Amino acid sequence: MSRAVSLRHPPPASSRRLRDLVGWCAIVFTVPIVASAQSVSPWTAAAPLPAIREEDLRVGGLEERYLKALSVRLANRERSWLLRGEYRRAATAVGLDGPWRIDSTQRRLAFRGGRIHLGLNTGFPLAREDGPAWAGRGITVAASPTLAGRWGVFSYRMAPELWWTANTDFALIPAGPTPFSDPAKGGSIDLPQRFGPDPLGRIDPGESHLAAEWRGVRVAVTAGALRIGAGSEQAMLLQGGQGGFPRFEVGSPDGLATPLGRLTGTLGWGRLAQTPWAAHRRVGARLGGYLVAGWTPPGDRIDLGVARFYHRDWAGIRARDLLVPFGSLFRDDQTLGLDAVDNQLAVLFARVRAPGAGLELFGEFGRNDRSKDGRDLFVELEHNSAWLIGAQRVWRIEGGALRSLTLSGASGRIPAVTRYRGQASFYEHSPLAQGHTMRGQALGTTLMERDGGIEMRFDRFATGGVTAIVLTSRAMANQRAEAVTPEARRHEWGVWWERHQGVAHGRWHVRVGGIADLGRGPTGRDAFGVHVGGGLTWQR
Repeated sequence: MSRAVSLRHPPPASSRRLRDLVGWCAIVFTVPIVASAQSVSPWTAAAPLPAIREEDLRVGGLEERYLKALSVRLANRERSWLLRGEYRRAATAVGLDGPWRIDSTQRRLAFRGGRIHLGLNTGFPLAREDGPAWAGRGITVAASPTLAGRWGVFSYRMAPELWWTANTDFALIPAGPTPFSDPAKGGSIDLPQRFGPDPLGRIDPGESHLAAEWRGVRVAVTAGALRIGAGSEQAMLLQGGQGGFPRFEVGSPDGLATPLGRLTGTLGWGRLAQTPWAAHRRVGARLGGYLVAGWTPPGDRIDLGVARFYHRDWAGIRARDLLVPFGSLFRDDQTLGLDAVDNQLAVLFARVRAPGAGLELFGEFGRNDRSKDGRDLFVELEHNSAWLIGAQRVWRIEGGALRSLTLSGASGRIPAVTRYRGQASFYEHSPLAQGHTMRGQALGTTLMERDGGIEMRFDRFATGGVTAIVLTSRAMANQRAEAVTPEARRHEWGVWWERHQGVAHGRWHVRVGGIADLGRGPTGRDAFGVHVGGGLTWQR
């Protein structure tokens, strides 16, 4: 029977325990700078959360989740939320019945402060939408200062992300082509189990951008996170929880009002990077091109949309590359030797809202690569396909606080059609074997990193702070097949608790969570990991 392997010999158990003890002590003494509320320090004295400003918004961030929850209850919104990035949307919530104050003042230049997070993972790497930072086993530190402003039609933000992780040893699941590769599909996706044998860090552009907006049309150079789709917390095509990628965008992300309803659309072209452990490493990088189009009919109760994303070899920017997102649904020029090697994903999505009940339902359906013909497109819908469904319920309670409950489920399973036709899971690609990734992290929802999963998230937004509880479950098969044998099947269960508390100069946060990975590796041994972390957000 094979054994889990690591590139180098793990340190003695006593050494690992001492290292983990040091890490736990660092957390204990750092996080409750936050927890000593009895102190008279302005950093620990409870206060209302700072007013939300435009420069605070990032996909999956506290302020953005709050505004998204408010939008569920809003009878007539000023945007559809089919695209979520660093767009002007704080002002759209002014006057709504919520506990937080919104500051829509335009500033030419402002140092908004910064944030820092310190976390410790035991057992194996654990991440919870940590942006571009890869949270390996051991200690991970991330920090991001923010300088932002607006001058007429121009807006700008400098918010680089600096992060470092100890990336210590843990037992790897045997795989190829390298010891760090994904155990199920290491030859067709750049999704390493571990980012090499050494500590690592990076300075990333983070949520930085330079944009011009006039009469609803926006042109931008940005590296910020982007979420595309109808899902409240999860999205198939671009999730945004793992950060963004450098790109050029043009379109109307907030939508243009017409007699037929609100029309939303954006085109983008960016540069996607790979890790040193990617299979069949490309020369240079990949070009990522995408197209999003959405429609909100009059009445503002329904959102409909479609999106396409192309991966292509980066061989310098040519004029023809600007048309990549409009590629054919059927004709595949690369197999005929007529064009560059590429891969394509296409997603349809929809949302239905009932503002009076504080309820919205959403769903997404996607296909991997082009269809061979009309029969493949319309009859064999399950071929190379995936789906995501969910609901969000928001209600107001005594004292002005909001409660939000979000349920999401996604599946990228390989169905029985694989007996007759070759098939891959949704995010893996061929011949571009890097898959739908950026620097070794999935661009889409982590629920579909393997077969599929579910998530339940509860948030309580109050004047002084936010409490959140997240439950997740994922099927984590170690083989790419329709029927996976018991010894190669894994089920992962996770629970996370977060607390954000306002203080005089910003807010502090604490996060505690853990994952049970049942049946991890070929030996079928269960593995457990715990995450403890916290930090400060300084807002001027």
